[in-house]
Amino acid sequence: MKVSCKTIAAMISRNNKHLIFDIADVVEWVGEAVVNIGQFDAFRRYPPIEGEYETITNHRLLLPCHMYRLLGVYRNNVEVSATEFVRNGAYLDFHRWDRENIQFDYIGVDVDEEGYPYVDKSQLQACYWYCLKMLYLEDFINGKIDGNRFNYIDEQYAKYVAKAKGSFMNITRNEMDEIGMIFHQMVPSLRMPKGIT
Repeated sequence: MKVSCKTIAAMISRNNKHLIFDIADVVEWVGEAVVNIGQFDAFRRYPPIEGEYETITNHRLLLPCHMYRLLGVYRNNVEVSATEFVRNGAYLDFHRWDRENIQFDYIGVDVDEEGYPYVDKSQLQACYWYCLKMLYLEDFINGKIDGNRFNYIDEQYAKYVAKAKGSFMNITRNEMDEIGMIFHQMVPSLRMPKGIT
């Protein structure tokens, strides 16, 4: 079962009413925690959906920020040759086309209806404690909380990471880093269509 990063943010807010934080920070920290855990079953395929398009503007098209691997690009339901575009970081640059409607087929991090990434429920506590650790890090460095309290948070995080460790040991470090970067680039206002499998 999967839960949204919003669930983790709600847990932090409920249990630490004095803390002020940004949901974008939580998304990034959850991505770091997921990389540390090394369990990557949070992907899904996003095939093209009839009637839903992205439009090329100034020969450029922004890729979905939660994309892990691009499988295909389609124009008028026909796959576009890889010679028609160049992948330029988070964009596709098209040589000839502008104001064309394009569809993607890709594998990406599973996101909720508001664009926040899902994490496996087995990782919930590890992500919660990691976010809490990051929220208190500055206070610890500045001497506002003592080492015993910060160590308690760190021990809880380590305990739940060990508990959540998955069986995906064949994932390379580079792949884990790429997955972590997806979380770092998540745009909280991203809207994904419902019902994509």
